[in-house]
Amino acid sequence: MGILYGQVTDKTHQPVSEADVVIMDRNFQPTAQTQTTKDGHYRLSLPDGHYPFFVAVKDYGVNGLEYWCHDLLLAGDLALDCQIDKLEIYGLNLFTIKGAGSTLSIYFRPMSLEKFQAGDGDIAPDITAESLTVLVNNEPCKLLVMNPVKEYTSDGLLTGWLIQVARPEKLLSRNKLDLRVVDAAGNLGMGSLFFPLEWV
Repeated sequence: MGILYGQVTDKTHQPVSEADVVIMDRNFQPTAQTQTTKDGHYRLSLPDGHYPFFVAVKDYGVNGLEYWCHDLLLAGDLALDCQIDKLEIYGLNLFTIKGAGSTLSIYFRPMSLEKFQAGDGDIAPDITAESLTVLVNNEPCKLLVMNPVKEYTSDGLLTGWLIQVARPEKLLSRNKLDLRVVDAAGNLGMGSLFFPLEWV
């Protein structure tokens, strides 16, 4: 048994009270949930094991979008802090291309609340290399290249991004990737993913 705990804040690092914090299985069905306190803190008591999805959100689709964290492995207590705002990083994936150098390849689909509310067909925010921050175990990773990708969905074609970053020199048996996106209006999106060393 372990405790998953942390704080949900906004883009200015102010606590977000009454945010929904949800653990989901592979079928996106909730298996545990709670709300943050007035100081933005949450705490969930969970059996040790693998948890495919963690989501934090408040006023979804009205005032904000979701933070997603993928592939939590709970073995005792784990702290997980996050920020939520008007962007969302969906479908975050990490992989390596064997024999292609010391890089990490990352795919994600960013989404903008403002574009969604405006009824745009493609709700991806306009981003540049300066929009992205990639951290592995809290250490910045150099962005090497970024390529837009048209992704088919039931709602039509949406823009995702395939990026490559320099692989950190030191990796652990279990690592955490954090990706932050900021659009031209200053809206923030954050997503995270835990990955074992054998993935890379």
